[in-house]
Parts: sequence; structure tokens; C-alpha cells
Amino acid sequence: MITRKLWAVLAHAALVVACGDGGGDDDPSDAGPVSQQDAATPGTDGGRTDAGADGGAPDSGAPAVDCDAPIPALTMVPVTSETFSSPLYVTQPPGSTDLYVVERGGRIRIVRDGAVLDADFLDVASRLGARAPVGGDEWGLLGLAFHPQYQTNGRFFIAYTPNGAPWRNVIAEGSRSSVPDVAEDEVTEIVSIPDDAGNHNGGMLAFGPDGYLYAGIGDGGLQRDPNNRAQDLSSLLGKILRLDVSAPGEARVPADNPFADSEIWALGLRNPWRFSFDRENGDFWVGDVGNQTWEEISVVTSETAPGVNFGWPIYEGSRESPNRNGRNLVAGTTHHPPVAEYTHEDGISIVGGYVYRGSAIPGLRGVYFYGDSSADEYVRGLRYCDGEITRGPEAVPGLERTALPSYGLVSFGEDEDGELYTVYLVTGEVMRIVAAE
Repeated sequence: MITRKLWAVLAHAALVVACGDGGGDDDPSDAGPVSQQDAATPGTDGGRTDAGADGGAPDSGAPAVDCDAPIPALTMVPVTSETFSSPLYVTQPPGSTDLYVVERGGRIRIVRDGAVLDADFLDVASRLGARAPVGGDEWGLLGLAFHPQYQTNGRFFIAYTPNGAPWRNVIAEGSRSSVPDVAEDEVTEIVSIPDDAGNHNGGMLAFGPDGYLYAGIGDGGLQRDPNNRAQDLSSLLGKILRLDVSAPGEARVPADNPFADSEIWALGLRNPWRFSFDRENGDFWVGDVGNQTWEEISVVTSETAPGVNFGWPIYEGSRESPNRNGRNLVAGTTHHPPVAEYTHEDGISIVGGYVYRGSAIPGLRGVYFYGDSSADEYVRGLRYCDGEITRGPEAVPGLERTALPSYGLVSFGEDEDGELYTVYLVTGEVMRIVAAE
């Protein structure tokens, strides 16, 4: 997601980010004053609690969350003293205490007990055309997801975009080898999507609570989605895909996907760089990188009708887009507006995150974290209860850029205990979020 607009940030602030181009085709004069839609106004209901997706007791015996509680002060600590080469993501396999760091150039590296293992878990640089430098378009190794039964079946999935035309977005399956901590050299392509350009590739992969693999794919990368890919059900660009990967080496369409015989689960996205599922109630959160003015965060709950249309390029954020050009939403769909948004005066490249469900910081439970690659208050939080934001969005105390040695936020990550991490492209750091002393 590094394109012209982010290179402007680089020139201005000596920072490069891969989380989203934030537009690339923007006119700075279009930016208006910072604003949040009405739903993002802090609530005043006198101390509600989040009782889980069904309105009853929280899932898994988790303690109730105070929907109006303040976000506590936090800080970050490095997961290792070593740095990585253009890291884009961090995750953890089921049943493991190791962290797996995805490098844009094609390597996946393992952090164990604060040290980076000498051997790479995987290196697919040869599939990318060359090792990706910091800069250029948004190609490279972009995402990683471990199968829920990874400990027994050794299966995992990666997303990447090779460098050069004809552009395409690839989802491939890999497997653990007989050598400890090393994958088999070869991976098997299970999805290959023709693309219009080298940017807006998405690349996030995650398994949902239903056991299916979800994938975020950008709109093709051309300015203002001129081919209307995000609203075209015959194209997989500008979509969230839902894939049945129960059979090794293939991706099938789940029978209950909302659009007949299609991998598409949701549509109308520009560049869904990072998304996540709330591990407690299954809510789906996505940050979509904006175009001319608006960066947006959206949520799909279990009560939301299937086949959500996030609106791009007919809408940008909650508003009709100036790039509509007479186009309409896919017939039979309605616009699913964001729950929070902000203009390019407050950041230009959103980084979607996670709802905190860990145990190390009890006062943080239920806070959705997200950020921006360029904003000073670049880690933000909000509380979302009963279909509305009851606290925030607001800067997270202690996580302002000026308070930290790192910059260039490109991704969040979550481990098996629900603890959260941040990843920095430029400095090569991976940090763990912890309570401030």
C-alpha cells in the first residue's frame, strides 16, 4: 500500500508505511475539518456493560465490560532487541508461544523467548520477483493465517502480490515440514485474482469463528476505481472473500455465502488493509483506506444481514463520494456505513486493529484498537456496545508517536492470549502493548 500519497509523507516526515496508500490520487485541498459521525459520540447511558453478542452473559465466562470506562494509559515494549526487514504483520499459531513476523520481502521469521531464530520459517522471495525494498508499489508478502488445527495438520495460508505486470493477488497454502520451525519450501496457489495495478492489494487473511478463511482484496488500485471493481460481483476486487479450505490444496465456495456460487462475503471496499474478528462475540472489524477525504472503520455483527456493501466507490465513509460518476450500489444491497471516520487532516492511511480480549490489562477489555500510519495520535481506541460507540474514538494515553521511539505504524497483531502488538515498517520493530507503569 505504499504509493504516491505515502511517499509524500516520506518526504515530509522521513517515514514510509506499507499499510495503505491512503489515496495516491488525492487533492489535499479536498480535505475538510476533522469530524466524527454522530454514532461516534461518547455515550452517556450511566455505565452500560457489554454482555456479549446475544445480549446475555459474555462468551467464555469473560467478565462484563464497562462500556463507558476510560481507556487506561499504556506503553509498548519490544518483543526482541533485533529488528526486521520491512515487517508487515505479526501473529501466533494456535497452541504456540512463538510469534511469527511477516516481512514484505517474502520471509516469515520466528521470535522465541525474545530472540529471532536463525532459520526462516518460510521464504517465498522467489515468487515475488525479487526481495521487496522499502518503497515502490504495494507488492510483496502481505498476510499470514494459521489453520485452527495447525498443531495437528501443519497447514497455513499466505497472501502475496508478485512484483510486476500482469498484476495478480495470490492466496497460497503451505505446510509445516518435518524440520522443527521450518515450513516446506513449496506452497500451493489456491486463489489467483487478476489485478489492475500494483496497489490497493489488501492482503489480510484470518479464520473466522465459523472456521472459514476470510481474505481482504483491494479494488485494483487505479485512481477512483474507474472500472467499478468494488461494485462488480463478477470481480473479486474490492471485496472480503469467505473460503472453505477444509480440503488441502483448494479453496471452495461455502454453500451459505451471500452471493450464489461466489467467494464474495462483503463488497464495496477500496483497500481493506487490516481486519479482525472479535474473539469474544465474532464481530468483524475492518479499516478501509480512504481516497480523497475519509478514512473509515466499519463493523459487521452477527445481527447484520449477510452480503454487506461498504459502499465504495459510491460512498466514501458515510457520505456520497465525489467519484460516484453516476454509478450505483449493486442491486439488492444497501450502504453499510462506518461506525467511525476521520478526515485527512487527522491522518491519511488507516490501520485496522483488534478488540482487546486479553487478561494482562483488565481495564482495557472491550476496547477496539486502530491507528494511522501518519497521525500524531496514531493509536486510537473506542468502546462499542449495543450497536453504538460509547467511548471514543480517542487517542490512547501513552501511545502517541511523540511518546515512543517507533514510527511508521503498519499493522496490529494478536496472540493466542488476546494480547496485542504493533508493527513498524520503517524501523523494523515489533512491539507488545502493555500497561503503563
